[in-house]
Amino acid sequence: MKKTFSILFLSLGLLVFSQQIESFTTILNDKISIRALEVDGDKVWYSGTDSKLGFVDLKKNQKSETNQTL
Repeated sequence: MKKTFSILFLSLGLLVFSQQIESFTTILNDKISIRALEVDGDKVWYSGTDSKLGFVDLKKNQKSETNQTL
């Protein structure tokens, strides 16, 4: 009985507090595994595998990338 109520309340909570996504757009299509993201105004900064670091400018639809050894 306890498990049933727990599952019911968990399901209800997920349904009530979930966000609706209307649409999304791919801003980076590359063979890289993203490890960190930071949104800064109109730019999305990222770091990933093979020491790749860069940003995508959302206004200009432009990508800038550097390879750095850390």
